[in-house]
Amino acid sequence: MSEPSAVNWINGRKIYWLKNEHLQLAVAAGGGHMAAVAPAASDAALDNPLWVPPWPSFEPGVADDALIDRDYGGPPEGRTLASILGHNLCLDLFGAPSPEETAAGVPTHGFFGIADWQWRSAPDGGLQGVCEEPRAQLRVERRIRLEGWLAWVEERVENLSCWDHPLMWQQHVTLGPPWLEAGQFWLETNCDQGRTVAAQLHADSQLAVDAAAAWPMAPARRGGSVDYRHAVSAPRASDFVCFRVRTEEAWGWFLAGHRGRGLALGYLWPRRLYPWLGIWDEKFARTSPPWSGRTYTRGLEFGTSPWPRSRRETFAEPWLLDTPTYLIVPARSSLTAHFALGFLTYSGSAWPRLRVSHEQVELLEGDRSLQTLPWSLPSKA
Repeated sequence: MSEPSAVNWINGRKIYWLKNEHLQLAVAAGGGHMAAVAPAASDAALDNPLWVPPWPSFEPGVADDALIDRDYGGPPEGRTLASILGHNLCLDLFGAPSPEETAAGVPTHGFFGIADWQWRSAPDGGLQGVCEEPRAQLRVERRIRLEGWLAWVEERVENLSCWDHPLMWQQHVTLGPPWLEAGQFWLETNCDQGRTVAAQLHADSQLAVDAAAAWPMAPARRGGSVDYRHAVSAPRASDFVCFRVRTEEAWGWFLAGHRGRGLALGYLWPRRLYPWLGIWDEKFARTSPPWSGRTYTRGLEFGTSPWPRSRRETFAEPWLLDTPTYLIVPARSSLTAHFALGFLTYSGSAWPRLRVSHEQVELLEGDRSLQTLPWSLPSKA
């Protein structure tokens, strides 16, 4: 396999582009983030649903500690924020580390999003990345290929140690403007029950604390409910709620659409590994650097765990709603996940859904089929 050619993108970040006649996908050389996705005929800088932070973004390790402390809030989150783009891999931590882990240098969401990756072009025209993290004693291999309107991602996590390794493994997909436009953004998923976080995140938080939720509604702090099918209506908000993928489903999915554009970004993932979808809203609430009251995002974070918490807190509560909250990778063994992302066309006013089989992904409005995408489902997905 050959060395791919990287190009400079926003803030000079090094990006690998994958393109076919339908789709274009940008992968960050450092941190492995999927930084942008758009239809092939679109301007990716304008039509990318994924979040591009409004502050300078650095290749991992470039910014010195003084800059991280001053402009990015310092440990444990600062280095993560200085390099994060779009879709971030959280491993083997989802959330902030414990105080002792922070003192030992562990960043929010783990090391892989701020690590150097080695990339090669794959024979099928795709991209293959590898990152080995000696502090975590884990090795990640990621293969990405385009197939029609879909991008397939195969991600293998190998435990290099002689001990069984409990971990959180989350795909942190973050959307941003212009996709989150009020009255235009919509969201649908095949989740059912859920729960809000155990403590209020911010004075501007909209949700009740430690309360049961049922898709698409979550209880509001001042009465009533928040409908997660829509963009945030409040002028400021900072919230997190988790939802469980329905137990009878083999694949979890979400559709995040923009009615004016007639497009929906879709993700599909295996429920057996990733039974949770966490939804994070940050709308102009955080005023500390680098947020500075200027950031509007919605995170759609599917994976092994319901909430972003320390390993200590997660392992102390191994089950929620009869569903595990983390995975164990056995000693000197590995686990592999396959997930897909891509675009579907939809300009209706209803709430469409996906039907997934081994041969195709079908977009439905009620019982009416609107669009069908063929795919080749991996045999071990």
